[in-house]
Amino acid sequence: VRVYALADAGAVAEPVQQVPHVLRVQRAAVARQAAESFLTARTNTPDQSLLVVSGTNVVRQAVNIQIRQGLQARGEVAAGSTTIRALDRADMTKEKATHAEFYQSGMIVRIAEGKGVSRREVEYLVDHVNRARVHLVAPDGTSREWDPVRDAKQSRGVYQPREMELATGDRIVWREGTGRGEEKIANGTLATVISTEGGIAVRVRLDDGREVSLDPTRGHCLDHGYCLTIHQSQGATVDHVIVAGEASRVATSEAAYVACSRERYSLEIVTDNTERLAKAWSQWAEKATALGATGHTREIDPGVLAVARAQAEAALQREGELALAREAAEEAAKDRQAEVEAQQQPVQTQEETEVEWEIGD
Repeated sequence: VRVYALADAGAVAEPVQQVPHVLRVQRAAVARQAAESFLTARTNTPDQSLLVVSGTNVVRQAVNIQIRQGLQARGEVAAGSTTIRALDRADMTKEKATHAEFYQSGMIVRIAEGKGVSRREVEYLVDHVNRARVHLVAPDGTSREWDPVRDAKQSRGVYQPREMELATGDRIVWREGTGRGEEKIANGTLATVISTEGGIAVRVRLDDGREVSLDPTRGHCLDHGYCLTIHQSQGATVDHVIVAGEASRVATSEAAYVACSRERYSLEIVTDNTERLAKAWSQWAEKATALGATGHTREIDPGVLAVARAQAEAALQREGELALAREAAEEAAKDRQAEVEAQQQPVQTQEETEVEWEIGD
């Protein structure tokens, strides 16, 4: 177990809780270090599998972006990309989904049509909302008025679309199950892009060995798969696991604890607060059984988990002391750089300074 501490608990605990800007900085630092650890491990052990686990989607997305950029810079992921339409579940409860006012232009609604073997899901684009009706546009350009109350059973999900770049060598993960029978792909399935076939269709190889093509005319519930959330990582077992976590979030403790059952050889934890994470991890371990926390069908030896926790807590304390020296040196260098830049900048008027602060907030 190796822990990389970004700052001492006493130095950042209160500011992180009170100042949103500081919280964003800490998240960025955690994501950056987790990505660097991934890229370093991939260089040192290219034949072994790697996975970053995060307790929050914000950090997960940041880690994915930075890892992908690093792999493209090294030529391990192709520079040329194909853009697909990725779909993210809209932040909408079942109750809200039955009210037209919660639908927005640009959303995607999947609706089941037909019967028996001819039954299929059609992806409609929300054009506008007219009172209790949602105006939908089909892929062929035809339109229809849809009543989300009367036709609620037809809906298979409401999504926010986004453009997603894929290139040969990319790792991806399904964020929602799809298909049936032999073509079924479960939520959390990992795959590698093996070709982009002329920049139109994308061919991928699932980790179970199957190869499938992504239909360019449809949206896909996908994301880059270098960093996963706790729930996405359920069932995954790799050689090396890196936990990217904010100690102030409860989910980070769960991620660290669950990661003990994800790795074969090593576990690395990147955190912004050593003391808080160690305490939260211990509390989580005491409250959760091995069965409930890891999802395994058999109990994990408590002695094994106790040793892992003891190693983590010792490493947290040791790395926290080293982090103080690193942080002080980095802050001193930043202060010197800021002084040099300040001397080079023209003097601002009072009015300009007030406008700048307003934009920054």
